Amino acid sequence: MILDKLNSQNVKLTIEESNSAEVPFVEIIVKMELLKDFIYNLVLLSENRQLFENPLTERELEILKYIAMGKSNEEIAKKLNVSTNTIKVHLHNIYNKLLVGDRIQAVIKALKNYWIKI
Repeated sequence: MILDKLNSQNVKLTIEESNSAEVPFVEIIVKMELLKDFIYNLVLLSENRQLFENPLTERELEILKYIAMGKSNEEIAKKLNVSTNTIKVHLHNIYNKLLVGDRIQAVIKALKNYWIKI
């Protein structure tokens, strides 16, 4: 069945030399790489794993969940019994870890990678 999936993609890659001769082993290599990727993704999906490892701490994830729910820094600080400065430090760390510039980008990245749910 997996091979059928690969064949249905009609992938053909060849190297052409100056005399237009095709090198068929490249097609085999490409199909093997596609098969490897397909099986890897299939295993990830079947085990409900994430495609990218989550770099965030539990506390940072908790804060991101509140942000996703539209809470302000002050509201989050109150719920977690910490200062707003502590929330700002956590947000700064989140942005650096996720390589994003703001809270919306952080939430989007976390949702896309299934690190948080709303």
